[in-house]
Amino acid sequence: ALAAIDLNGESSLPNDAWDVAVLFQYSRTQAKDETGGSLERSKARHLAAVAGGLDGVRILDVTEPSAPVLLHQEAQQRVFRGGRVDVRSVAWNTQFDLGSQGGGIKSRERDYLFVHQHDGTDENRQQHVRAFDLSDPLRPVAAAGDPPRVFGGSGRLFVLRAYNAPFLQQFVLSTGAGDGAGTVLDASKMPTGLQPVGTWADPRGTIDLAIEDFAFDRLQDERGRMEKDISHEGSRYLSRDEMLKVLRTKLPTGPADRYGKPIEPKGERR
Repeated sequence: ALAAIDLNGESSLPNDAWDVAVLFQYSRTQAKDETGGSLERSKARHLAAVAGGLDGVRILDVTEPSAPVLLHQEAQQRVFRGGRVDVRSVAWNTQFDLGSQGGGIKSRERDYLFVHQHDGTDENRQQHVRAFDLSDPLRPVAAAGDPPRVFGGSGRLFVLRAYNAPFLQQFVLSTGAGDGAGTVLDASKMPTGLQPVGTWADPRGTIDLAIEDFAFDRLQDERGRMEKDISHEGSRYLSRDEMLKVLRTKLPTGPADRYGKPIEPKGERR
């Protein structure tokens, strides 16, 4: 083992870990302040989410495998807390959320963490799937909407991406156990929250799934025509010479505004 870390801090109780999911979070461009007058790049991280049972959710920065860091300050504790929560499964998904037509909701790429948990009183224990925006793991945000209720004992979560032209749809599957049924949740419009779209009861007792992904450039319709996430016929990848031409393009190295347009120094005109 490269390293070990205590998930429940000062508690003398043993660590409880039911599931682990990892995500490499790439660096992104973001505004330095609310005005958006200047940009900066976020920090690239390797993250691990742990379903900690009665301890709830734990987020680890495992960028340096030999020195993992537990990200469980006040911000994480406030967002992940709940009523007698027992977290059993976690799953990551990186997706591009389209904004609204009027611009009230901006289009953004986000990293979501989906969590299967048991919660409620002894007389009314229920199972829900919650979603959290962890694009900035230091400032997590609970997704909009009420957490949908699911049914089943195991609570394993799986992410499914389905291309139904012209949209790439995102789904979260929650499996059951024993006599439990599985649940399909639509995560395609996360600014409005997870939406239940269906369940399956046959075969009962599904405790695990395997989902096979196919690359977009391998998809064909029933007539043999290529299907891709593009809107016009004749689209193709760049040739080697075209790629080199793009890579060798001279780019401005001086200060630029938020749209990449060079900023002229005061008192000078070109």
